[in-house]
Amino acid sequence: MAETDKRYSALTIDTSIFLRNGLKLNKGLLAQMHQFKDNPIILVLSDIVYLEIKSHLNKKEKEARSKIELSLNDAFDYLNCCADNIGKIRSLTKMDHEVGVVSDSMLENFIRKSGIEIIKSEEYCEIEYLIDMYFSHRAPFKESGNKKNEFPDAIALLSLEHWAKLNNKNLLVVSADNDWKDFSEDKSNIDVIDDLAKAMDILNGQSDFLDSIVSEIQLDLLKNQDSEIFKKIYSTLEDCVGVFDIQAVSAYNFYIDDEQVNLIDVHFLNENDANKLKIYVVDINSDGITVSIACEVLCNIEVTFNFLVWDSIDKEDVSLGGTKKMIEASYETDVLVHLHGDYSGGLQSMDICDIEIIDILGVVDMGEISPFNDEDYFQNY
Repeated sequence: MAETDKRYSALTIDTSIFLRNGLKLNKGLLAQMHQFKDNPIILVLSDIVYLEIKSHLNKKEKEARSKIELSLNDAFDYLNCCADNIGKIRSLTKMDHEVGVVSDSMLENFIRKSGIEIIKSEEYCEIEYLIDMYFSHRAPFKESGNKKNEFPDAIALLSLEHWAKLNNKNLLVVSADNDWKDFSEDKSNIDVIDDLAKAMDILNGQSDFLDSIVSEIQLDLLKNQDSEIFKKIYSTLEDCVGVFDIQAVSAYNFYIDDEQVNLIDVHFLNENDANKLKIYVVDINSDGITVSIACEVLCNIEVTFNFLVWDSIDKEDVSLGGTKKMIEASYETDVLVHLHGDYSGGLQSMDICDIEIIDILGVVDMGEISPFNDEDYFQNY
């Protein structure tokens, strides 16, 4: 566990954190890593983690290209798009590149812009110690299960530990992997935390002058609807609240005709200390600061379903009508508030220049649906 009064001189991130942030290198929390380019805090990455991220990004690129390809085929068939326009879209979306070219370039740009140093396993991993860990069941190796799967983590951790010792660094590790946490328990120069925003807040908080402005934001948000920051967050969420996927169960064939997601309320999440909100400073620059605020978003989802039945005589689907169903759902997200101005002058000397919402509502289960047992049933004729 990271110690807030301990001074760290290096930061590293595990693959689990990249996945938690959707592998989005140019937006959200991961984009805030660019602040370490010219920062006294050294940002390092195990080559094992680097290769895992590269593999995941290549897979994402392949999936995105497949979806675009299907959409372009539909556009040609059903939207009367000409071949020339389809070709232009292919060029703009870089569909003509080999798989891996775009995602590899994105990763290299991220490494360069963030000033990341790649820690090479062959230089820092002590094989003798690795073998000893394996046979003595020390973290990340367990006594049972397929220990072969734990070798990448072990190599990454040993390399990072050895690098930190040789360079006399206190290393702050961000990982949601319990094996990484277990490994660090008896290490004096390595601490693990599972929240990237909090990790950046700890590093930025090594400068004491930020405490007062965070306190001001805390007090401002406790005013609720009277807070300017609250109003801007609420307004931004209203504009972008959405659902990744809607699922339902029915005895009938159906399709979703329409979906509406409406914001009901926003609650700010607390630390373990119920009087302190989860507000973290994740970036400092000459023009201002960026803070991450953890929120719970409450919304309602109204979905219009249309039902179909197969007409064996006409050999086609026939509409049975439709129905509407509404449920309430909630989800948690970090909200990045970009404040512009002289932070040494306090919150009153700063302007809100941008609000960035990190997550949307994921998969929503509407439960069982039917065209005949709902008061909102309507017929399509």
